[in-house]
Amino acid sequence: MLRKSAAGLALTSVVTLGLAACASGGTTTSTPTTLTEESNVGVTFTRNFNPFDTNSLAAEMNLRTLTYEPLLEFNPLKPGVIYPWLAKSWTWSNGGKTLSFKLRQDVRWSDGQLLTASDVAFTFNIINAVPAANYSGVPPLAQVTATDPATAVLNFKTPQYANLYAIAGSTYIVPQHIWQSVSNPATATIVTPISTGPYVLKKFSTRLATFTVNPYYWGGKPPVTNVKVPSLADNQAAIAALADGQLDWAGNDLPNIQTVYVSRNSAHNHYWFPPGNTVTLWVNMGKGGPLADPVVRRAISAGIDRRQVARLGESGYENPATSSSGLILPNQQTYLAPQVTGDLPATGDAARVRKLLSSDGYSKDSDSMWAKNRRSTGSRPLSGSPIWAPAPSTPPSAGEPAGPTRSSSTRAGSTTR
Repeated sequence: MLRKSAAGLALTSVVTLGLAACASGGTTTSTPTTLTEESNVGVTFTRNFNPFDTNSLAAEMNLRTLTYEPLLEFNPLKPGVIYPWLAKSWTWSNGGKTLSFKLRQDVRWSDGQLLTASDVAFTFNIINAVPAANYSGVPPLAQVTATDPATAVLNFKTPQYANLYAIAGSTYIVPQHIWQSVSNPATATIVTPISTGPYVLKKFSTRLATFTVNPYYWGGKPPVTNVKVPSLADNQAAIAALADGQLDWAGNDLPNIQTVYVSRNSAHNHYWFPPGNTVTLWVNMGKGGPLADPVVRRAISAGIDRRQVARLGESGYENPATSSSGLILPNQQTYLAPQVTGDLPATGDAARVRKLLSSDGYSKDSDSMWAKNRRSTGSRPLSGSPIWAPAPSTPPSAGEPAGPTRSSSTRAGSTTR
């Protein structure tokens, strides 16, 4: 399985300025402005803005953050940088099992009602009670309480220092007075989101969703008045719309971006590949066989030409990965251990592959396949790889580590492994 990072953003310089101003929360404008954006294609537009439902339009089109907000905001490009948001402060206690939040007291829902700690407690109680609603990976909770209107206290079953982002950075708070009547929060259809974010839904059709400024937004008036999100059939339609100026912002994989986009208006058309996450090759060890052998997995890793994967798989926009750590580089460089610094070769290392497999009992047969006990009645080919081995009598344990069999490249530091 190949997990791919989000494609680079293609946008005009005007939009770049607008987004930066919006992030500051202090810029206003007297002239209505509209931003037309797209972050996914091939999605059927169904009017559902349920943040708990990963199949909702809000989730599939990455629209949740237009309307809903978390307690804290994290800057993925600056590890360790956290911004108070709906919560103005947070405190760990009880050895990492208790996390307390002090909320802003000037936040209103888009229907005018005040946000309180009861809304926060209600949100986390939903997630704890309904596993299917736990889209953000919140750890198991022992108890959640609102000790006063501005204080929410989360008590976990085990220490959770390392899970602050899942808890407070990617969990969106919902209003209790709306959701308390929703019978199945994980699958309910929410046609009009009531939320605290900068925008509210203005119009909806199966071809276009339009958002406008939330009049109750606590962060000030955003400089972009309206956000339009069109339905586009596929990547080619998105590329055409972007190149023709129908889109201001897009998050697509655009091969030959310099030719199809930038060159059309080099003064204003720009692209950016932020180092946002990792691209990883995972191996399936569930059925045993050669992939269950960590030495084979290391050999696969050693044989991968990461430069070629970067060129063919990522349109040449990425650099080959250099570390098996899984860290996003250079963002998380300060956390990189010396023993995994530069431990991945950019090109395949045939000599290392031979050394690893030979030491593991493999040898090349007449078909130039690496084989081990090929004459065994239980032997079978490893699909897609020149390795043969007998089928094991029992599969490896589920907890066995995958080993460094990951590959390929980094985009502005974001790793394809």
